[in-house]
Amino acid sequence: MSDEGRRSAELTPDIPGTALVVLVLEDDETDRRRLIKFINRAGLQADFHEAQDLEGLAANLSARRFDLIYVDYHLGLATGREALDLIFARPDQEGAIAIMVTSVETPEIMAATIRAGCADYLVKDRIRPESLGQSLINSLERQLLLSSLDCGERRRDRLRQLVRRLDTAMSPPLRLMTCAMLRRTLKLCSDPEVAVTGARAVLESFCLELVAFFERASVVTGLQNEEGAI
Repeated sequence: MSDEGRRSAELTPDIPGTALVVLVLEDDETDRRRLIKFINRAGLQADFHEAQDLEGLAANLSARRFDLIYVDYHLGLATGREALDLIFARPDQEGAIAIMVTSVETPEIMAATIRAGCADYLVKDRIRPESLGQSLINSLERQLLLSSLDCGERRRDRLRQLVRRLDTAMSPPLRLMTCAMLRRTLKLCSDPEVAVTGARAVLESFCLELVAFFERASVVTGLQNEEGAI
């Protein structure tokens, strides 16, 4: 294992469950630092961990649960698809949001990574703080929709935990973006063409639960005076 992967996996202690935990898997240190800087500028504060190869990824996955994992598609001799296989093979990482980051944009790669379980796909040259914030919101929306199709509660429980951590990690503008997404999703629930009745009812109930949570958050409540109620 590389020294960097060992330091990230073994020497960084787990922090309380109220903190958002993010892993950046990228073989280029400059790109890693740039991505972390842009994530912070997007309005997301988190406990960041880093890995540069599959060995470092495996060590990090064994050390803690992650909320967000940014995966570089090109990892030397390995690929992001192999990384996704490692991530989604672990029951303890169920519910982690994986976002693919690559310097190559092809429809084949995009389709393959989404089918493999990625919540979103970002092209390095186009990454900006604003695009990272929107990517996170899109990924949350996808998780929310998937949770409505899950017969069990485990996926929704994991998403509830993630939302609680996001509440402390998000900047006020990013919270407002999340609330806007929840409003859009609630509108979808009234469309009979969106999903089967059972899934739509689950989605509406869960979405209302998350809306209520954000309404109780003091920052969002204060911002509602200017932006309007959720």
